[in-house]
Amino acid sequence: MVFKVWDEITVDRFQKTDRQHSPRRAAGSANPSFLNAGLFEEAFLAPFEMAGFQDRVACLMFEFRSSTARNPEKFLDRLEEFLPQLPKAYVYGVEIREPKLLEDRYFDILKKNRVAHVYNHWDRMPPLSAQMEHSDFTGPVVVSRILTPLKMPYAVAKNKFAPYNELRPENVLPRMRDDVVSLALQAISHRLPSYLLVNNRSEGCAPLTIGALEEMLQNSLKMRD
Repeated sequence: MVFKVWDEITVDRFQKTDRQHSPRRAAGSANPSFLNAGLFEEAFLAPFEMAGFQDRVACLMFEFRSSTARNPEKFLDRLEEFLPQLPKAYVYGVEIREPKLLEDRYFDILKKNRVAHVYNHWDRMPPLSAQMEHSDFTGPVVVSRILTPLKMPYAVAKNKFAPYNELRPENVLPRMRDDVVSLALQAISHRLPSYLLVNNRSEGCAPLTIGALEEMLQNSLKMRD
C-alpha cells in the first residue's frame, strides 16, 4: 500500500484553525513540526511497526503543497537536511505541487537519497510526460498520482464530477492516459515496481479510469511482444 504522510510533517504553515486535532493548528501560524524527522519516526512510523504492517508498505509519500515552496531554495535546503534522517527500512516518495521546483537540484537531492519523485497530474503541474523529461527515476519505485485535470482547481473538479459514478467521453484525458502507460512501460523496462493512484476527480470515476488504463497497458505489452 502507498500511504500519504500526515500533514503535521509536510506543511510549513497551517491554512485552517483546527484545535481539535492539534493545539498548534491556528490559521496562518508556522508549523513547528515541519519536516521533523524525529516526530515522523515516533508518531507516524511507530504505529506501522507496532502492528507489524511495515512489510505491506510499498511507499510513504510526502506531499508538499505549492505554497510550501514559495521560497524554492529554502524549501530544498530543508528537504536536503530532512531526507537523510529517514529510517532506511522504508521506501519514500516526494510529491510537489510547484512546477518551478522541477530543476536539477530537486532531482539530485532525491537521487542522492534514493527517494522517488511522485509524478502527479494536478492543476498547476505540467503533464506527466514533461515531468518525465526532467529526470530519470530517482528511487526504487515509480509512483504516479492522477488527481485532477490540468489547469482545473480541486474544488472545481470536485463539483464537476460528483457523485463520481460515471465516465463521460468528454471527460476522458487522452494525453494523461498515454503518459501513464508510457511511464508504466518505462518502469517495466527498468524492472521497478510501479504504483498508480487514481482519484475520482481526474475523469469522474476512478475504477473506470483504472480499467481503461489497464486495458491500454495490456495492449501495449502485447504489441511489444
